[in-house]
Amino acid sequence: MPLVLSSFAGLLLLLLALSPVAETVSLSDARALTLDEAIQKTLEQSPRLKAAAGSIDAARALESQAGLGENPTFSATVEDALGTGEAAGVDAMQTTLSLNFVLDSKLVDQRLLRAEASTAYASSSVALETVDAAAETARRFINVLGISASLKQRREALAIARETLEVVSQGVSVGRLHGADLHRAEADKSRAELAVDDGEHELRVARHALAARWGWRQPDFVRLAGSIEQLPEPRTFDSIIEDFEQSPLRRKFLTEERLAHTSLELERARARRPIEYQVGVRHLRSTSDLALVAGISVPLTWRNRNEGNIRAKEVEIETLAAQQAAVEIDLHASLFELYEGLEHSLHESNVLREAVIPQLEKALQQTREAYRLGRYGFQELQSVQRELLSMRQRLISTNIEAQLRSIEIERLTGTAVQRSDHK
Repeated sequence: MPLVLSSFAGLLLLLLALSPVAETVSLSDARALTLDEAIQKTLEQSPRLKAAAGSIDAARALESQAGLGENPTFSATVEDALGTGEAAGVDAMQTTLSLNFVLDSKLVDQRLLRAEASTAYASSSVALETVDAAAETARRFINVLGISASLKQRREALAIARETLEVVSQGVSVGRLHGADLHRAEADKSRAELAVDDGEHELRVARHALAARWGWRQPDFVRLAGSIEQLPEPRTFDSIIEDFEQSPLRRKFLTEERLAHTSLELERARARRPIEYQVGVRHLRSTSDLALVAGISVPLTWRNRNEGNIRAKEVEIETLAAQQAAVEIDLHASLFELYEGLEHSLHESNVLREAVIPQLEKALQQTREAYRLGRYGFQELQSVQRELLSMRQRLISTNIEAQLRSIEIERLTGTAVQRSDHK
């Protein structure tokens, strides 16, 4: 677990205000849950991860089993008894007690190598699932922050609607504005109130979904620390590809290859039947003497009894190599798409924040004043308001997209996207 937390530390850089400092004790002032803490809770308490860890224990148990060779067998035979003539009765009886051993050390070695490869594959699978779990927690964490930001924007829209209603009401009362504008302003305010209600509902659902990541049915936190406005800053695409080569997903590919090759060698070992030998003693009742007996059984290799299984494993290795090559090509393409998308989202966010929204805010202020003086109609005022609110919502969506793309890059590479503004 500590290794996975270290490799996935970049997710913790997605947010600027992840303060670990405890605040006051009251519920309203309770310390905010950070992304680091959310991921830690997931890794320690997630029922899915606990279930996945069981596969490693099972693989280790099979590894112990694979290192055991065949036990010797005990045999007892009686000859020349209960017959006729000299063999009548038991006077001529010969009793042989022997132990039979199988020389299967090479087969045991191959079984053990395959079992070790299976354990390594199980470990890499769990490591990858752990990274995926941390990434999913980060996505849900960002989702809660995004909905919170959207809810804040909806409340600001409600404030604008109420302010507009007040302006219209004053204008209508003095006879400068038409009464129909008052009804339209009332409708706008009601729609804004409904949007706030919808946002509060979405936030409650998202908070429950986040708490479910570590097995809680109710949120065990009051609020989250962080802001979606603090965006990640990507590295070069070449460095991301270099890090992918050391990622948990790449390590899983290597353990798959090792498992396939050890399975092939095990089938080849099974094609060679082990030598068996026998040692024991024989009692000759007629003379009351003892004699040593020994034997050996060497299998003849006229045919390869495992030829079909060997060929199947060879084909499996060839198929696995082709599949992994195809997956890597697709992943490289996905990483490039994510990287370019992140670059675009960062640029779009900057333009919206620095150019578009400030101009629309000025336009709204001037349009509201012009409307109050009767120079603009209510439709022009509504148009500017909606355009401003739309761009603010687009900024929130763009920031969320940037965060999610960064998290996905983190998931695929298992490395940190460095941020120059991190403190």
